[in-house]
Amino acid sequence: MKKRVIFDLLRTFSKKELRELKRYLNSPYFNSRRVLADIYEELLKYYPKFDAERSEEEIFEEVREKCKIIKSSFIVLISYLTQQIQNFVKQKSVEINHFASNNLFLDELRKRNLYALFMRHSKIMNAQIEKDKTYFQDNIFQLYKYYTNLFNYKAITGKLNRPTSIKKQVKIIDQATQNLTLYYITDTICYFLNAYEYQTGFNLHKDKNLPRVILSNLNLEKILAEFKGNYKYDYVLEVYVKLLKMYAEPTKTEYYKSFKGLVETYFNRMSKSELAFLYSRLISFCIGRINEDKSIDYYRKELYGLYKNYIESQLFRTEKTEYLSDTLFRAILLNAFALHEFNWAKQFIEKYSYNLNPSHAQNMYNYSNALLNYKTGNYRDSIEFANKVNLDVFIYKYDLKFYQLFCYYELGEYDPAKSILHNYESVIRYDKLLNKDTKNSYIRFLKYYNRMLRSSLSKKQQPPAGYLYQKLQGERDVMHKEWLIEKTGQLAKAQEKMRKAQ
Repeated sequence: MKKRVIFDLLRTFSKKELRELKRYLNSPYFNSRRVLADIYEELLKYYPKFDAERSEEEIFEEVREKCKIIKSSFIVLISYLTQQIQNFVKQKSVEINHFASNNLFLDELRKRNLYALFMRHSKIMNAQIEKDKTYFQDNIFQLYKYYTNLFNYKAITGKLNRPTSIKKQVKIIDQATQNLTLYYITDTICYFLNAYEYQTGFNLHKDKNLPRVILSNLNLEKILAEFKGNYKYDYVLEVYVKLLKMYAEPTKTEYYKSFKGLVETYFNRMSKSELAFLYSRLISFCIGRINEDKSIDYYRKELYGLYKNYIESQLFRTEKTEYLSDTLFRAILLNAFALHEFNWAKQFIEKYSYNLNPSHAQNMYNYSNALLNYKTGNYRDSIEFANKVNLDVFIYKYDLKFYQLFCYYELGEYDPAKSILHNYESVIRYDKLLNKDTKNSYIRFLKYYNRMLRSSLSKKQQPPAGYLYQKLQGERDVMHKEWLIEKTGQLAKAQEKMRKAQ
């Protein structure tokens, strides 16, 4: 049976969504095939790992037998169930955005000439707008649609022959334009930032993208001055203009400070998803400055504070996911290590590993403790934690093996180190998921590590550690190059001392 997307869909569901999907499938209005609900019940037994321990073929075979269905019918039913799950996701997406669903409803009422009902629900929606004090990006375009709907309704049904009625209609036009302008400018800035990061990553010419050209031709300061005091979300435009300046002139720390200050000032007036986005921009900017090696200590400390605020405010929990990502978890940890914040790192691991996806939380917990214990000099404990990680389903398996090699070297236990070297060089060479550059940097590390071991074990000190130390200085793409330079340097000094003693 070919690989199917049903597991990929269900893996993204929270337990609450799984319960809602069950009710959806049991509703005759949405689903006329009762057997789909039965198949779904059986598939749920494998949530959330699904095919991590069994193959899809094995799971489907077990479910087919329990539901008493022939194979040809079962394949068709799985397709139907997948489509029903997709329909459920579509419905949920509309329900989540109440502005979008209300706009669709208002539009339908206007088309049906149900004007009294239109005005009643329009007033309800307007009350929601007035009540909502926080900015949510996805709602801005819907607010534009709402005022457009209201304008069209007034144009068709209203008596626009008096100054007061005309003024109200013009006000509606202003409100529609304000929301459309904010949506257009903020989204264009977002696209500019995406283009900027892509072009920076591949060292391309940064002027050649349409968002940059459009933004350079807009007088944003004048538009901001027009909005100031006249629009509910005028502060959002100010935040985004500062964000643009921060990226336009990244060497000026005052622009970073100004943007960060505004985010903190308006923290309670932004939705959680908007805050998550703005903090991600601050974090990304700091990482970019660190990679450029500009004010590295300042931005590492800034990054440390941003990460703390991000996780303590639970900004990683959004409408799309309730889990902290493994990548972010690791990045927070490595930055804490760089600042020697080991006590905080330990507290972070203990507290936030439970916020990772349950299917790999234990692996990340053991991996993180392996790194922490290495950093704090507890090499034996580091190896023990590393040995608890299930490498078959772990994305950072190579990273973990490198740290094991570090530990064995520090402990002077060269036999297990040689065993890792022997096994992992061939594994790395034949790993199709690794890109060529990463693969080469891994292999170069193993090559130098092996030479360093030979130098340590050889009575003739061959190859000389001093030679390895000098050669490493000129190398470019070697994983953990700094560690190798440090250790070959120490070994070279020890060898020189032995020669002098002889």
